[in-house]
Amino acid sequence: MRVFQTALIFLVLSIFSPCYAENPPLFEATLKIEIGEDLGQGLGTLFEAIDEHGRVILGAGLNDIHSTYVRDNNRILDFYYRGMNTQRTFQRLTKPFSDECNGSRLILDGDHLLTYFREGNPINLSQVQNDGTIKPYEGISKADQEAFSGIQYVNNHRLVFHPYRVTCDGKEVYRTDKGSLYYYVKGKLFVYQGGEPGTLLVYKWNPSVDAAVTGEPEKFEASGYLFIYGTSGDEVVLVTNIGCIYSYKDGHLTQLRNTDGQSWQGYSWTAWYDHHVIGHYPTGSLMEYADGKVDLFEPAIPVPPGASSAAREAQTLTIYGGDLYAGVWPWGELWRLDSDTHAWEFVQRVFDKPEISQDTAPYEVEMKDKPDVINYWGQRIMNLVGTSDGLYISTMNKQGKPYNPKTHDFMTPEIISQYGMLHKMSGVVQVSKQLEWKPVTELRFTYDPGCIRIYQDGKLLEEKNLSEEAGLEGRTVSALHIGKGVYGPFAGKVLSSSAMANGKQLN
Repeated sequence: MRVFQTALIFLVLSIFSPCYAENPPLFEATLKIEIGEDLGQGLGTLFEAIDEHGRVILGAGLNDIHSTYVRDNNRILDFYYRGMNTQRTFQRLTKPFSDECNGSRLILDGDHLLTYFREGNPINLSQVQNDGTIKPYEGISKADQEAFSGIQYVNNHRLVFHPYRVTCDGKEVYRTDKGSLYYYVKGKLFVYQGGEPGTLLVYKWNPSVDAAVTGEPEKFEASGYLFIYGTSGDEVVLVTNIGCIYSYKDGHLTQLRNTDGQSWQGYSWTAWYDHHVIGHYPTGSLMEYADGKVDLFEPAIPVPPGASSAAREAQTLTIYGGDLYAGVWPWGELWRLDSDTHAWEFVQRVFDKPEISQDTAPYEVEMKDKPDVINYWGQRIMNLVGTSDGLYISTMNKQGKPYNPKTHDFMTPEIISQYGMLHKMSGVVQVSKQLEWKPVTELRFTYDPGCIRIYQDGKLLEEKNLSEEAGLEGRTVSALHIGKGVYGPFAGKVLSSSAMANGKQLN
């Protein structure tokens, strides 16, 4: 009887869930990796599966993005399939905050996608979608919900950042009386306190060993307010709002770029293959950081037809489905850098109005005689977060500030509702899941017409049902590139690897 029940369950699952197909996967790769002690480092690319022309078909790795004050969760493992004719569709989700707060941000906390803004109080977006409720996220203590400013996982410990304190697994480990921006990497907690001069404090700290952040920090002066941190090899790079760039290495802080009196701002940072790129203002494109120097990255993000090339800003970056995406101010543009052609493609504008013009920001003419800045209603994509369900997009006006009926009387409720609106892009085949940190671990990736899956140490980590028509679209995986690809070089060691495609072993 038990055998019959088991067989019946398997039959039902096979009929209703493509993820239970009996056929062997079209593609399978297994990597045993050594990543050692978690000191906050990014991990980079695990592999890319390519065809005979060198074009990527499948790949896996981990983003390490820093966008405007906040580091995204860099323990999210992605496994993607690059379709030949991907149909990307867009859906407006919700404006989680009132017109008093025309902005929103996103961050992944394990399985929970949170939306929040300057005043904190993160909301579990899945709750908003499922039952329409908007309530504070229970996964963060009430004390940490106010002015919440990010989460980072280190050796499976959960660091929650607040301008004036840091908690680890719910316990306070650091407190300061000055508003701060945090970054944990290389076994050190970086604390930047803005001002003139600004102050960088660097504490040696291991959350797996030390109960609190104690001892005297390394202390340095810097100019301006910090926008982004980034890591390049042995360096930690800091970029401030006035164009100053600093490099921290071996206990020393070196200024690489000083302000020249011209606007120069970096808003986002990521690795992309062997490059480190910075989302830049006022070009609206990317800069490349290498060996202490910053140069224009090629190709540049195009300017849309009819738009001004002045005062543009690459606000946020992410890698999704094996391609680099950029959100660009002032018209709320989403662009994609194709990893095969290395050409930018316009994907979507996430605001309907006004029409793109030569004005340097939307509603600039209407704002000229108002007490606020003329680019008050510029259109930002604040950040981009990839999940198994899709790419989530958050939006904002210049500073997330409120609608004022007396001075913004030209705005309609329909237009105002788009500022702070959350969107989802669907159609890309990718699964994403937070990795459990282990010094040595085995990861297995499978792809077939019905399902895409990730396993960690024999346990299913994540899966996603696919259309039964999905496959390799006539392509053949000819080789596996280990430890190099779109997320940058792999930071650990690959102890062993094996891969098969269409029943054949890959070299």
